[in-house]
Amino acid sequence: MGLFPFFSFSLFTICIIFSSLQNSILGCSDLIKQSCKNATNDDPNSTYDFCIKILGENPKSNKAKTIEELALATIDLTICNATKVVSTISKVMRLKVLKTSYGNACLKDCLSIYSDAISALREAKRAIRIKDFKKASVEISSAVDAPSTCEDGFNEAQGEVCPISKENNLFFQHTVVSLAFNNMDEKSEVFSYNFCRASLQNVPITDAITNLQGLALVAMELALDNASSTILTIKNILEDNNNNIIVATTKNDLDPFLEIRLKDCLDLYSDAVTTLVEAIEAFMNQNYETARVWLSAVMEASSTCEEGFKERSSGEEGDDVAESPLVKENYGLFQLSDIALCIATLLTFS
Repeated sequence: MGLFPFFSFSLFTICIIFSSLQNSILGCSDLIKQSCKNATNDDPNSTYDFCIKILGENPKSNKAKTIEELALATIDLTICNATKVVSTISKVMRLKVLKTSYGNACLKDCLSIYSDAISALREAKRAIRIKDFKKASVEISSAVDAPSTCEDGFNEAQGEVCPISKENNLFFQHTVVSLAFNNMDEKSEVFSYNFCRASLQNVPITDAITNLQGLALVAMELALDNASSTILTIKNILEDNNNNIIVATTKNDLDPFLEIRLKDCLDLYSDAVTTLVEAIEAFMNQNYETARVWLSAVMEASSTCEEGFKERSSGEEGDDVAESPLVKENYGLFQLSDIALCIATLLTFS
């Protein structure tokens, strides 16, 4: 018997449910842990334990239901920490702890640096609220540099020791967590109601589905079909050197950069097929938590594939950004997996 056995869900209803619940679903108790895990995986300067500590002790963080709310909470914590550093610097200056004019001059510079960092972080908050994550990243990055800039001033003179090294290190950890959360927010995809409806209404059996489990399985089957079709598409592109969407270095050769990226995507999609099969099996056994893990991995695969086309290393020839020939496929796999993930999350905590 389904989760809601007495109700039949129309596509309109089900897509509205998930477009509105996507953010609230993230408000579950594991949001901080999962977000800290993702943030620290992406940034080697950020530590999971520190992330958990500062967010776990903050009331605003515990009430957060979205990555954006957590990003804003981390910036508030970072501003608070910077304010404490400013207070510490003022106290050191007032007590005349440093005996050299050079050291005191450096300390004044640090005071100015941290004041600027606070202003930058406030600008970052405003940018996040209007979804301008690139501007927020620039502002937070400038704050990240504050501790090292402060420290470097003392290191330039022999015998000078920075009296706020501990504070600099702590502030640096705060800023990298804030930056990591902003970057996660920037990369996050928005659940598309239109995509949900358009995809599912083309499946004849959808109208006969009477519970959430059935709809999730349809979404996963569509995702599996998408991944399998994309594998064939990639293989065809690699075999067809004269395909119009490929930038060629010679008439008959693929751009080496694109060839490498396509092969990377081929590996990612091959793994995604296996992962989706495992997700479906876990879901059918009502192991929704495991299904969520696998579905998240599939979503990450589509994002990784797409991101790979955006940057070349400095040693590679060609334009800095290559046009991805798999935009539609990556978007489709991400969204279909997201539909199933939303349902699995809802069932996990129901």
